[in-house]
Amino acid sequence: MAAPSVAVKASPPAQVQSVEGTIERLKKTHTNELVFALCGPIGSPLHVVAEKITETLSSKFQYTCETIRLSELIRENGSPMSPTADMFEQVNHLVSEGNKLRATHGRGILAELGIAKIHLKRQAIKLDTGSERFTPQRFCHIFDSIKNQQELDVLRLVYGDLLYCIGIFSPLRFRVEGLKNDGLTQAQIYQLVDQDSGEEIAH
Repeated sequence: MAAPSVAVKASPPAQVQSVEGTIERLKKTHTNELVFALCGPIGSPLHVVAEKITETLSSKFQYTCETIRLSELIRENGSPMSPTADMFEQVNHLVSEGNKLRATHGRGILAELGIAKIHLKRQAIKLDTGSERFTPQRFCHIFDSIKNQQELDVLRLVYGDLLYCIGIFSPLRFRVEGLKNDGLTQAQIYQLVDQDSGEEIAH
């Protein structure tokens, strides 16, 4: 008399188990982070848009938002500005120093500095929590504002699908009015607008 058959469940090959384990580990590292890159001609209300993004994500979705102003990175890494500089001189100084940084270190340098700032913040969080691994949290990083394709390419390379690029445009008459409110004369405004829209250097 033949022995009764017994169903035996075969174990998956070791390489399959390895892949499944990797997938599970990757799922645990999914992040709720978002990254926005704002761009637009001089005088456009980029700061206002950054504030609205912050207000919406923090109040409705409990995100912690941080705006990374590339102009501040220029201030931190460029040559110092005269303490007596008026608004027009300040803007020209930032444009000049930004161009120098890009010419010396590459067109994507300001985006790279912003990314480094985010990385340092993550390290600080790890130290504060005593964790060896960064725990994904609801953070939103807003880059205000990018100026060339290389900066956008760097951000896309690092953040992939987490990155949203928003182009912000305001008609010239509104931009002129806003810049007047910042204390610039009509002649200074049009000089800056022409420089911003017509500058041919690659960076």
